[in-house]
Amino acid sequence: MSNRDRIQNGQYGTTPIGLASYVAVYILQLAWLAAGAFLYWRATWPSSCLPHDLMQVYVCSEELAQKRGWAETGLAIWLWITPPMVLLTVFRWFKRPKR
Repeated sequence: MSNRDRIQNGQYGTTPIGLASYVAVYILQLAWLAAGAFLYWRATWPSSCLPHDLMQVYVCSEELAQKRGWAETGLAIWLWITPPMVLLTVFRWFKRPKR
């Protein structure tokens, strides 16, 4: 069956994903979390803002760029990319293809 036939029949992209793909996704998610933990441990927070809870981490993350180190910049990027990635994952769970 060609790609054109698959698109016309509505079967494009609905092939079952194998176990290896699921394992790869979860390994990448664990690596992402490990990278965030490493950056959090390595980064130096500015003395004007020392976070004590998750909300303060996001408030103080705006000041991480003032330090201009690689760990601080990486942590700021990691912090602001993670919530959209989590939302996309949650939306993917709830938006299942109709069969």
